[in-house]
Amino acid sequence: MWDFNPTHTQLLLRSPENAPLGHTHNIDIHFKNVTYVSVPWMMKGITLAVAENSQKLSICNDCQRLPRIPGDLKAYVIQPMEMDYVVITG
Repeated sequence: MWDFNPTHTQLLLRSPENAPLGHTHNIDIHFKNVTYVSVPWMMKGITLAVAENSQKLSICNDCQRLPRIPGDLKAYVIQPMEMDYVVITG
């Protein structure tokens, strides 16, 4: 299970400890200068990757709020269970 808390243009994805399930450590992924977030409130397992230029075009086409992603911004693709979600940072 993952959850997120965006505050002050920062995003924290956190996997909580869960001793009964054998998860004795939690993992935090911290994004700074966040300009756009499209992630569900809970995810089960993820893959994280930096978006390639071709993926950036696809992200802009899918999201009407983003006419383009400037070259100085980074787009991260988060994939829980084969669904694509996006975090864009400056």
